[in-house]
Amino acid sequence: MSENSRVLREILTFISHYHKDDAQLFSRIISSVNQEKDKLVLPKGNYRCEVSTGQGKNPICPWFGVFFENNSPTQGFYVVFLFDANQEFVFLSLSFGTEKLSLKQICAITRWAKDRLGENDWTDNQVDLKWKTGRPKKYEKSVILSKKIEIRCLPSIDLDEDFTRIMDYYQNLLMLCEIYDYPQLFREVSNNKKKKEIENVVEKDRRKRRMVSEEMLMDALLARKELGDMGEAFIKEIIEKEFLDKGYVKFEVKIQSCIDEGAGYDILAVWNDPNGIIKTEYYEVKTTTGSCTTPFYMSQNERSFCEQHPFDYFLYRVYQFREKSKPKGLFQKIEASNLIKNYSFRPMPYSFSVKKNGKD
Repeated sequence: MSENSRVLREILTFISHYHKDDAQLFSRIISSVNQEKDKLVLPKGNYRCEVSTGQGKNPICPWFGVFFENNSPTQGFYVVFLFDANQEFVFLSLSFGTEKLSLKQICAITRWAKDRLGENDWTDNQVDLKWKTGRPKKYEKSVILSKKIEIRCLPSIDLDEDFTRIMDYYQNLLMLCEIYDYPQLFREVSNNKKKKEIENVVEKDRRKRRMVSEEMLMDALLARKELGDMGEAFIKEIIEKEFLDKGYVKFEVKIQSCIDEGAGYDILAVWNDPNGIIKTEYYEVKTTTGSCTTPFYMSQNERSFCEQHPFDYFLYRVYQFREKSKPKGLFQKIEASNLIKNYSFRPMPYSFSVKKNGKD
């Protein structure tokens, strides 16, 4: 079990002992969580962890959250472990602050965010916090993605994969929507603006913030490129080992993306078969730190190259990648025909995700 999973399990176990009528116990829980939370490994960037404080009184539904920069429990997006009022379940969720928002406004923002992320197996999960009024009801409506975890099963659950996956969704939402601070959308919705007025104000605000957003976007893209480079080096070693295991002597495996980024593939392998015939294969590598269901991205050039080489092109899907782990990650080798048949292409420039029951 990973260190992140151990730390998360410790934190959630502390909070699971909470009782809203025991102020001293709540204070001890906060102290224990604060001692443990700094051990959690978060993505590169200005992320921080917080635990619910109750704003002067014990909360009905305690939580533990991860926030980027100026996003907070009252405004902006965040990742949160949200406990129900009966302390039976905890919901790992991607959510947002609901301060001064009505339920109707909250639902509008939730739909807006879901449209940005697209459908996945966490989109339609229902959150029931076992409380009919007040903040818990707002919490339920503000959930964009979630996974339900039974508290009594915490000792046997590995939380790292799900936590990494939802952090990937969080980063995607921040990057794709250019939301690195309290979004203008929230302000306009809270002022009861009409839809067209909201769109106009958001677009004007986006233009004003473009230089700052582009700088932050570049930081995110550089981090993604660094992850991609490490994934390519990892797969290059795998391919070389496969050739050696098969007894090949004359072969060359090189990372082409370092030489020509417009090649349409990342790695080129050239070798002589037993009959002395020169063979060539092309490999594209897509790496994420999340699970194999995490969406990944392709350019138009990469997709075209895949379609033009149905028999000598392969995509290595690297997932759960950790630079310091052994092995560094898991992977699937996908043939071009399988990629085109069983994956959905959505222009973002292209977002790939496994089809559900053979359908987009």
